Amino acid sequence: MEFKEIYNIEKTLKLQIEELEALEILSKKISHITGNNKVKEDTNIKISEIKNIINNAAIELLDKKNRAMIYINGLEDVRVREILYYRFFKQLTWEETAKKMNYSESHVKKIYSNFKDDIK
Repeated sequence: MEFKEIYNIEKTLKLQIEELEALEILSKKISHITGNNKVKEDTNIKISEIKNIINNAAIELLDKKNRAMIYINGLEDVRVREILYYRFFKQLTWEETAKKMNYSESHVKKIYSNFKDDIK
């Protein structure tokens, strides 16, 4: 299971959504200033293309998260399940994950490292 990939896709997706929102605001300003319908249509087409890219990435992310959740739920070690959930679903840092679990950061990393070694 590639948890890092889930983490990276979600991070990228959030950035893309932020950029889309900024572009939509910019598009409205340009349309208002120019009053040119052709510019408005062209901008809307480009924004639709970006939305499609984001939608496809979101579908891919949901599919991977679903498979990961099934995998995580099958793990015996509750600590590993918590770590995977906090790190790759909640996108918490190692420090934040450790705080949630009432462990030291180094202990959480050790548990995760042992888990990774065990699945190789």
